[in-house]
Amino acid sequence: LRHRFDAVMVGAGTIRAERYGRIVRDPGARARRQEIGLSADPLAVIVSGTLELPFDASLFTCGAGRVLIFTSSDRPVPETATETLVERTGGPVSVTAVLEHLARECGVRAVLCEGGPRLFGQLEAAGAVDALLGSGVGTVILTLGERGALPARKGEMQVVPPFDVDPEDTTAAGDAFVAGLAVALAEGRELYEAVRWGNAAGGLAATKLGAQTSLPTRQALEQLLSGENPEPPRGGRP
Repeated sequence: LRHRFDAVMVGAGTIRAERYGRIVRDPGARARRQEIGLSADPLAVIVSGTLELPFDASLFTCGAGRVLIFTSSDRPVPETATETLVERTGGPVSVTAVLEHLARECGVRAVLCEGGPRLFGQLEAAGAVDALLGSGVGTVILTLGERGALPARKGEMQVVPPFDVDPEDTTAAGDAFVAGLAVALAEGRELYEAVRWGNAAGGLAATKLGAQTSLPTRQALEQLLSGENPEPPRGGRP
């Protein structure tokens, strides 16, 4: 999904936990973005109250793309290989104001929000889904952690509940959600069923420690979707 968006927005906690690298790593995918009129790299947008960020992570050291940080902190930002801009809000960061800034100042038309839970909660509370749909965005999907996910289109909004799993570690659960969703959409499933695939993949990933090692196999995913007791994740891909 990152390949289709102008910007990818993420909270500071998720950046710290997952130590982001270059947003679109595959050169072929970057070339395809340029073919459809997008920049090679989506704008990386970080919301951070304190500026406690892993500036040694490869997102900041790879030297590719741009990073835009919204923060209420007056801490200095170290020099980074990747172009890093800072918007200081002078008070608590408003996600509505962030979205308005991205549209007005950066020409951003579509934003992929990858979490974490606090950022998603702010988006939900601010009515950002309605704001995005009202701005002309066709589809918005808001993940709600333990409450599932909310896919929305104009005049149509419905929470897709999560699966009942025993979580151990939520690292890479968001990545697994996006993978499950993307596979289901690529295979022609309708939106709400595709979100169920995302929920199932994310839920299974949360049942095991680690990142790549927690990604579920397709067999485990289909077992959970069908109501069977799935095998533990073994590091495969949906």
